[in-house]
Amino acid sequence: VDVGRDDSRACAKWTSPDDKLTEGDSLKFIAKCSPKNLEQSLEGVLVSGKLFADVVEVPSALFNLGSGLPMLGEKGELIASLITASEHALANPDKVLILFGHADTSGEFQLNLDISRDRAEAIQAILDEDPDTWVDIAKNRCTVLDVQRMMNHLNQFAGYPSDTGKEDGITGPKTEAGVKAFQEEYNSRFDPDIAADGKCGPQTWKAVFRVLSELFVENWKIEHAEQSMPAIPYG
Repeated sequence: VDVGRDDSRACAKWTSPDDKLTEGDSLKFIAKCSPKNLEQSLEGVLVSGKLFADVVEVPSALFNLGSGLPMLGEKGELIASLITASEHALANPDKVLILFGHADTSGEFQLNLDISRDRAEAIQAILDEDPDTWVDIAKNRCTVLDVQRMMNHLNQFAGYPSDTGKEDGITGPKTEAGVKAFQEEYNSRFDPDIAADGKCGPQTWKAVFRVLSELFVENWKIEHAEQSMPAIPYG
């Protein structure tokens, strides 16, 4: 494999005696750098076999800019992705699940890396019923837009009276009213009660997590009434 363009000042090539690569082959790595045409080689690099994976993607649109929490989605796209991953685990008990979070490259490297990690851990939190990790991510990387969009998705998909109106990332009376309506409806469905103050703090994000977990389980049972949700082994 050649690395670089024809007009680049450096190129690199992996070579083997017969140009056929198989696992365990010993290769020579040659790097050349112009204009001095220096050449350096490294012997004995092992080729690993290909890893084949099935991909289940949580739609990128469910993550807001700079946020580590996935949104539910107007049609419950988050739940659908989690169910697909669980179905795959059930059908393939010999396989492991590897979670990858990702962010774009527009920001600082370390920030993007942190956001990517938070996104993967937030998905794992739902799969593992781990509300503490979810709440920690909400504390550190949650925006007003997250609050507005999550409340609206709960309204559209789960029937909560939590409409916050325009999703503009600005806290206002409509946003607080939507959050308060969610809190009151949550209190009518679950115990113990949470404060119905229109503020989306750790207590309310934990309540959101509980609702998402319930939606996950309920929708699983619709398709798999007699099959318990599988334990997921991670790679």
